[in-house]
Amino acid sequence: MTDYWREARDARTDDPNRPGFRISHVETDDGGFLFVPDELLVSGAAADLLPVLQGPEYIELTDTSPGLSATTVRWFSYGGPVPLLDHVAALQADARGAAPAAGVDPDACRVTPHYVMSGEPWIYKGGPFDQVRPAEPWSSGPLPVPLSAPHVAVLDTGIPIETPGGGMARLRVDPEEDVDRLWPPGQDGPSFGAEAGHGAFIAGLVNRMTSSQAGIVALRVLDTDGYGTEVMVVDGLHRLRAAHPTIGVINLSLGTRTDGLAPIGLTEAIEAWPTSTVFVAAAGNCGVTDLPYWPAAIGRVVAVAAIGWNGGSPEPAPFSNTGDWVDLCTDGVSVLSIHSFGRVPIDSASFDLIEGWVRWSGTSFAAPIVAAEIARRMVERNIGAGAALRSLLADLPDASAVSPALRGFGRLYDPRQSVGIDPTSP
Repeated sequence: MTDYWREARDARTDDPNRPGFRISHVETDDGGFLFVPDELLVSGAAADLLPVLQGPEYIELTDTSPGLSATTVRWFSYGGPVPLLDHVAALQADARGAAPAAGVDPDACRVTPHYVMSGEPWIYKGGPFDQVRPAEPWSSGPLPVPLSAPHVAVLDTGIPIETPGGGMARLRVDPEEDVDRLWPPGQDGPSFGAEAGHGAFIAGLVNRMTSSQAGIVALRVLDTDGYGTEVMVVDGLHRLRAAHPTIGVINLSLGTRTDGLAPIGLTEAIEAWPTSTVFVAAAGNCGVTDLPYWPAAIGRVVAVAAIGWNGGSPEPAPFSNTGDWVDLCTDGVSVLSIHSFGRVPIDSASFDLIEGWVRWSGTSFAAPIVAAEIARRMVERNIGAGAALRSLLADLPDASAVSPALRGFGRLYDPRQSVGIDPTSP
């Protein structure tokens, strides 16, 4: 399989003229992380203790981000001689060292790189586990897109111009800004970027799993290569609050590893939402246990792992992250949903033709199945998202009680039993 994500990362690192922001990386034994070169985020507590940030080596960018400006976190570019990650560590140590004398909690003093979120990072699997595979359509064909007030928001790559049935275009919050651009164009139609169609696939899955009962909206916070900065996701949440402040469920099939702690900007942006809104996020596809993946591991976020099925019995998806921070698990192997129309390169001489329907695997696609079930309960029982989530958790068995192999997968949700729909079947 062509490693599109590594190629996209390498191109952005090596070619400053490539569209989109540049990406740097750190490799560690547990996978590492991606970040924007020469940019950092500083918690409000740390910024107050670091007068050096007023110096000529720094340019503050906070005002350029509506979402970040609504938090206490500040955003800077850095032009000094010390390598960014070394400098970030030194700034955080300085702030924490000064905290006790100022009566500030040292743990509140954080300085981080500007993390890059992704649906599919190059060093670990974050969103989809593999590339799309052409597939047969659902037997019912495209489902109608409901015109009701939205219940679920999909913050992802946006929605392409063309999808089966054409109705998905109506889901965009902004008809121009939230388009999945399917970059770059090819001579014989679009040659999909690394993660083109990811948002449409998720929105289509929510639509199918709720039998078109739930309203859906989509915002673009990842580019077609599958990358989005922490600030891009924060700004997406800010735009969503302006458009739909009472939405019930927000699906985030994206994420990152960090230095071990939650990203500060994204955490504040999520915590700013009322508790009546439920966040659902992919647990990530690193295939590891007890190493948190963000935002799924943030306390108020529902973290969803992926399973497959073997002769009617659930079994772990080998790529899925697990741990005591995972809340639920459901289908994430060979899931079927909509995409767009174009081609996916297999190698330099051949390609797969996509005609609107694909199969895809990853925790990215387990998360919206859970988001859809919360929304379905909201509609059918006329209850809020929080009550719907509580009722769902109360109804589900511990996955490890069903199979000892599912230890660390949280509770098991099988949509075949709940709604009679198999997300892997036409």
